[in-house]
Amino acid sequence: MKCLIDECNNVAKTRGLCLICYQAASAIIKRGNTTWKKLESVELANEAQHKSSGHGAFAKAFRKQLSPLVRDMMDEDEIEKRNLESERGI
Repeated sequence: MKCLIDECNNVAKTRGLCLICYQAASAIIKRGNTTWKKLESVELANEAQHKSSGHGAFAKAFRKQLSPLVRDMMDEDEIEKRNLESERGI
């Protein structure tokens, strides 16, 4: 999918924006000049798809299937605690 910005031909990654346009929008927001909601209202960004932890699908899958080496280093209580936090979006 193409970036929402008409003058940009890059591939959209987040909120319908390419990485460069997303970073520019994020910088403007951090300076307090606008918000994501305002950008969405004028169709300069899409609504966020992942509103929970912000870690995305890869991080969730990684936490679910920790490598055997990491799993061996953690005790069972810590593993259970992390699983519960992941399910709750903490």
